[in-house]
Amino acid sequence: MAPYGREDSFNGLYLPVVTVVEQIETAVLLIEDGVFSALKEQRSKDIGYPSTSELVSSILTLGGRVYADAKSCKVRGVEKGELIEGVELVSEERAAQILIEAKGTIVV
Repeated sequence: MAPYGREDSFNGLYLPVVTVVEQIETAVLLIEDGVFSALKEQRSKDIGYPSTSELVSSILTLGGRVYADAKSCKVRGVEKGELIEGVELVSEERAAQILIEAKGTIVV
């Protein structure tokens, strides 16, 4: 199940951890299968992958923001209560606004 099976999700979340540690204003927008990265209680070690939820938690703990597209969650059956505390569900309109307001964007 996503986000496992490919390293894109893990690598894509590692960079925001570094930017927030360097005190760079950081926001992550999770869309499509990326929303699975914010599921709490992942057991990734059972399948030999690093936990994306640990990276999401680190971003939030260090002062970054993490958003999950509400439509992507709905399509995938992901409920708000299944997401790590602090992850904000956003509409497509709000997601677009986040991207427009960003000083820089990295797509993974």
